[in-house]
Amino acid sequence: MNKKGFTLIEVIVSIVLVSVVLVSMMATLLRLRDTYSIIHDNSDVIVYSSSIARVINNDLKKKTRDNKRRNIYWRRKRCRTHKNKDNIKVYKYNSR
Repeated sequence: MNKKGFTLIEVIVSIVLVSVVLVSMMATLLRLRDTYSIIHDNSDVIVYSSSIARVINNDLKKKTRDNKRRNIYWRRKRCRTHKNKDNIKVYKYNSR
């Protein structure tokens, strides 16, 4: 046996073992990156959808508030409502 160094077979076997470990680590890291991007995209969708829902909700609340204000304004002006022959609500001012 050669006591001074490694044989060619030992070097080749060590290179193959290191390459197998590196390939398995790269595969794991690639799967991890793909999983991260999927989770990141899903979280973006959740954040954007909640933001959109909040904006729509605020718009609806504002519209309801504006309608209530308009109704109060109409009542202050002493208007009256009646339905015409097509069952559509019509506003008419009362004479003072």
